[in-house]
Amino acid sequence: MSPFSAYCDINTASGPWTIIANRYNGSISFYETWSSYRDGFGYLETEFWIGFEKYRLQQTLGLKMRIEMEGWDGSHKYVEYSTFTVSDEASHYTLSYSGFSTPHGLDDNLDAANGLPFSTIDRDNDESDGRCTSLAQGA
Repeated sequence: MSPFSAYCDINTASGPWTIIANRYNGSISFYETWSSYRDGFGYLETEFWIGFEKYRLQQTLGLKMRIEMEGWDGSHKYVEYSTFTVSDEASHYTLSYSGFSTPHGLDDNLDAANGLPFSTIDRDNDESDGRCTSLAQGA
């Protein structure tokens, strides 16, 4: 893989953090194809998804995952996972993670997806009878 640009946050606690996804106002659609999620889409200056293949290169460093959220009231909360790995494309980018923690009393809403393959609008890899990506308007 060729070198690529990434967005790095050096101001957040326990950083620096490489940002793998940024979504805040819906200006970029995340209802994308398999190849878009594999390769990445959007713009580092606004909303983006870095891409599974680029993330897989970084996961070899044994980094943890932090998900930050901002509420409608402007409050900021986060959750962290001590491990967060993604399998290769042949295994449908199956997500595996452990070590959930948060100081905010939030639930682990990703728990239902742990160990399951990834689905997009053009590749239905989930175990649901319907198309989850259509219902969620995203992958």
